[in-house]
Amino acid sequence: MIQRITQYYEQKIVIGVSSGVDSMVLFDLLKNHDIVVAHINHNVREESEFEQTYLRDFCLKRNIPFETITLEYTKEELLENFQLLARNKRYSFFKRVMVKYDADVLALAHHGDDLVETILMSMTRGTSLRGLIGFGEQSTIGTLNIIRPLLKYSKDEIITYAEENEIVFFEDASNSTNKYTRNRYRSQVLPFLKEETPNIHLKYVSMSEDLQDIHDYLMIEVNKFIDSERRVSDFQRLHIAVQREIIATILKRQSIPFNSNLLNEIISILSSSGPNAEIHLPNNLVVIREYDSFSIRNNVDPINFDIEIKDFGTYVLPTGDRISVTQKKDDFNTHSYKLCYNNLVFPIRVRNRRMGDKMTLPFGTKKVKSLFIDQKIPKLQRETLPLILLEEEIIWIPGIKEKRIEGKNYIYIGYQKGDYYG
Repeated sequence: MIQRITQYYEQKIVIGVSSGVDSMVLFDLLKNHDIVVAHINHNVREESEFEQTYLRDFCLKRNIPFETITLEYTKEELLENFQLLARNKRYSFFKRVMVKYDADVLALAHHGDDLVETILMSMTRGTSLRGLIGFGEQSTIGTLNIIRPLLKYSKDEIITYAEENEIVFFEDASNSTNKYTRNRYRSQVLPFLKEETPNIHLKYVSMSEDLQDIHDYLMIEVNKFIDSERRVSDFQRLHIAVQREIIATILKRQSIPFNSNLLNEIISILSSSGPNAEIHLPNNLVVIREYDSFSIRNNVDPINFDIEIKDFGTYVLPTGDRISVTQKKDDFNTHSYKLCYNNLVFPIRVRNRRMGDKMTLPFGTKKVKSLFIDQKIPKLQRETLPLILLEEEIIWIPGIKEKRIEGKNYIYIGYQKGDYYG
């Protein structure tokens, strides 16, 4: 039997009310609290406007603050993942209402059956430990503090409470169609589970709480790594459970959709002995493993450049790097090279590497590619690190190698790295 809610009296509560049985029961249970009703009209059913008006009048008669919004969708949006789109718009609205009323918590009408459906759906499509938890009685989404007072009750118990207390509610016909994935789980999978275990939702609530405890512990280790230098060697020493949660957390924080296959693929390149690898992600992002570091960044195309310098000054390359040519050493630059000469020194050529590039060294010549590999230069940086040439000969690769040239005169060439690759 559903019990009257006695906590939260000292807090201002925004209640998400759709007019369905779940939220109307929650409304009734919290009616003696300091509440604000927030209703969203998704504007996809003919009955939506009537239900919106009913709730507005219902709250007005009881002197309860009422906030509502009518959402508009394009034809393209309706053809996409409507449930996900509606969820994002819903929470954006709730956040605005919370701020307006300086509310403490947002009360949602998720119940035990919802939790079972959510966990089963996550398991089916593949997920991290966080996805297997579903949601709890108390949680946060962004800056929203959320409570779910009905979580330990089943849908049947909620309907019984509504009937016994003569609560008016409205049925959404779309909940009866198998067009949506969740509805198929609700109508086809959940009934079978309840036949086997009538209080199956309580089993899932208990499991979810246990997994949350494990997740809380894992997150201590996860945040230690994320807040560190993120060395691949450190990552490889961690337990696989911590590794999976690290990748899942990084992807989630950047709003990148993922499943278990993607997690495994990323862990695979970080666990391999190969020094460089990459995996392309949605939203034009890429996971990049470069020797002992890895990151997720924009998938930026390499820039080719070839510049001729004919005088002293500072030159900004297309990558954002800076090359300075001065008559005295400039402390502003990260790297500098003293170029000696006898007669003419200009022009000086600055370009990125080309296939087959070689540099003459005291012991012979060596491919520029091999020099980069020896110095463990990340693959992407190899494409943009400037090469300094004099009379078509590579004389300096900043931070890598330089060629000594004799002469009675000299100038300084300075290099400062830009942020093209972050």
